[in-house]
Amino acid sequence: MVSFAVLVTTSVSANAESAEDRLTAQLRQAAATRDRLALLLFEQARRDARQWQLLGAVLTEVNRILDEMDTEHRTRRLFEELDRHSQEQRRRLPRLTRLRDRLRQKRGGASHRSV
Repeated sequence: MVSFAVLVTTSVSANAESAEDRLTAQLRQAAATRDRLALLLFEQARRDARQWQLLGAVLTEVNRILDEMDTEHRTRRLFEELDRHSQEQRRRLPRLTRLRDRLRQKRGGASHRSV
């Protein structure tokens, strides 16, 4: 969790890269711990079958947490958040969006004419 927090709050790319490497290594270690937990929960469920739903839910949450901290998914979520923010901006400021689109079209057309 600490490595994930460091990665999310680090702004300098060199520090972010080392934080990402540290997080990746710790996520591998956490996955191994999760696998041991799964075996323990399985044994517990075999001893008391009435608990299987609760034990399965615990394991599902552990998987979800590890998945959300995965660096590959983090990049995808950042792009999704950026996309969501852009769409929200377009909805809130339609005039600015139209003006920006016109300016982009003019720039695109001017660069094509000079070629």
